[in-house]
Amino acid sequence: METILSINHVSKRFKGKAVLQDISFSLQKGEIVGLLGANGAGKSTCMKIISGLYKPSGSKVSLLQKDPFTHWDNLYDQVGILLEPAIPPHLTGKEFLKQIALLKGNHEANIHELLTTCGLEDVGSKKIKHYSFGMKQRLGLAAALIGNPSFLMLDEPFVGLDPIGIRDLQQLLQQLASQGTTILLSSH
Repeated sequence: METILSINHVSKRFKGKAVLQDISFSLQKGEIVGLLGANGAGKSTCMKIISGLYKPSGSKVSLLQKDPFTHWDNLYDQVGILLEPAIPPHLTGKEFLKQIALLKGNHEANIHELLTTCGLEDVGSKKIKHYSFGMKQRLGLAAALIGNPSFLMLDEPFVGLDPIGIRDLQQLLQQLASQGTTILLSSH
């Protein structure tokens, strides 16, 4: 099996307080792995380290055989991330996805297909300010899926979804994993 993510002895402190201490795990191609824990347990911090936003202390992180903190530019087009979605309310769903696709250099992203996959085909032309929290979560997921990433990282993706939305997301994640996408998600 091909190792997609490897974390060895990751620790992180903020103002002298240990948020993560000696965390190690790895993910193989096509696996779905969940980080489970209470609020404040360090799940989001771990994901921010993997995404290169935080530098870990005294440890090694390898994502697609690269250090995400120093080589993020080589990973950007292979990774999809949903971390606390910051979505501009004045855009429509379609406009937001088009902007993300352009930022990722993916000029051929099928926006309609992404909206349909995430259950937003009927609201893609509406302003995001009129979206529910769950719809914003789905839109963030659609943005993470741009470019068919090899690695997908989702922080609390089930928050705000109704039971049907949860089931649909579970089925989508299983389908992606069966196609070789490696998925890391967090939940409390």
